[in-house]
Amino acid sequence: MRKFYHITKKAYLASILKNGLKPSAETGIQNTYMGLKGDPNFVYFETLEGMLDLKKDFDGGHYNREIWNEDSVLLEVSLSEKHPVERDMDQLLVMWAYNEPDRGKYYKKYFEEVFGLQFILKPTKENIIEFCKKEITEEMWNKNGLPYRSAYGVPPSCLKIITLEDITQKTEANDKGNVSNPKDNR
Repeated sequence: MRKFYHITKKAYLASILKNGLKPSAETGIQNTYMGLKGDPNFVYFETLEGMLDLKKDFDGGHYNREIWNEDSVLLEVSLSEKHPVERDMDQLLVMWAYNEPDRGKYYKKYFEEVFGLQFILKPTKENIIEFCKKEITEEMWNKNGLPYRSAYGVPPSCLKIITLEDITQKTEANDKGNVSNPKDNR
């Protein structure tokens, strides 16, 4: 089983626990991701590493109140290897260069500093996505806490309500070698 994490609002929890997670195109409720509108055809997920990054921001008081506030609920999502999940490159593009005036320099620097890769193509959306598909392995993607998404719903039986403190415990267990390697969480 692969583990992912999904942040939702308390107002939606009863419906989610009854009907499962569904793309907003099916529910009529606009999803958000990193405080921005998400593609309504997908459900978005974080990896453990992504949640750890968010938790550091939460603990430090540096976070978007639209992402996490007193109305937020964290779900652990357990999916079989057969459940279709893909890297969320569209939202990643928005996240990477949201307010960058010189996107070309930004992407070159990002790929070099984060992944140790040289990006020499023109920084178009298509080139960046193709580069990610060819050059960034699943292990690299997971290690850097990058997001995933699925166009398929998740049944209630695959969902578990957890807390941010549970994320800390998973980290401590991972540090002791008691949790699967991030590369297993594809």
